Amino acid sequence: MNPTGRPRSPWRFSRDERTLVLGSLLNSMAFFAALPFAALYLADRTELSAAGIGAVVGGIPLIAAFGGLLSGTAADRFGAVRLMRWGLLLNVAVYSALALASAPAAVVVLFLGLGVARTMVEPSMKKLLSLSDTGDGRIFRVRYITLCIGAIVGPAVGGVLFHVGPAAFFLAPAAFFALYLSVVMVRGAELARLETSSRSTTPVPWTDALRDRHLRAAIGAGAVVFLVMAQMDTSIPLYMKGAYGDRTEYLFASLLVLNAALALAVQPPVIWLSERLPGGRW
Repeated sequence: MNPTGRPRSPWRFSRDERTLVLGSLLNSMAFFAALPFAALYLADRTELSAAGIGAVVGGIPLIAAFGGLLSGTAADRFGAVRLMRWGLLLNVAVYSALALASAPAAVVVLFLGLGVARTMVEPSMKKLLSLSDTGDGRIFRVRYITLCIGAIVGPAVGGVLFHVGPAAFFLAPAAFFALYLSVVMVRGAELARLETSSRSTTPVPWTDALRDRHLRAAIGAGAVVFLVMAQMDTSIPLYMKGAYGDRTEYLFASLLVLNAALALAVQPPVIWLSERLPGGRW
């Protein structure tokens, strides 16, 4: 909210916000360039059953979910920027190793390593976003828009490179994460000041936070949504592979791009409506 009492434009950013929005965009493009195709890659390169593929692909967000509690504590203790740097470096290393790996066991271990890297990056990024937020949630709405853009660019890149070979397919997200790491290295000192200015406040223990019924409701709703969306990672691509064969990667990429484009198209009216509805009313 600006001094005149009118909502801030969602497209005007401070220097720190521009850095975080750019990082969020690069993170999203890297994620959607490879991980949505992980089930198809494992089906082509390993002898894993559909259940085994689901376990590996599902293990990535599972590691990130349970590791988030530990990494959130580590971000508070050692600094979100520092933890993010190490997480981004790990992403670059793991994707680069996947470009060279051929043994199925190594591929599985490396995919699960992406869950560890995600654990280090995601909580740190969200902490910095929350510290830069002006209280109106604007930065998180913009972050969702970057997710949609990444979900358009990423699958388009991944769908094309999937058949080129593992080197091209995995080096693309490695390059996106390397760019993200470069941004954090250049702007890290300024981003770290966001944390310095917030250290006067006492963090709320997560056990106390979970007593908030509104937070529990949001977590429950999010779990249902992500349970449904998780089918996009395993069941849907494997079903499509049985039906469409070698065309699956292109068709699946088109489906992801269309889904993200529709989500992006509704964001301006959603933002406009949310800024005009009284709090707590629909």
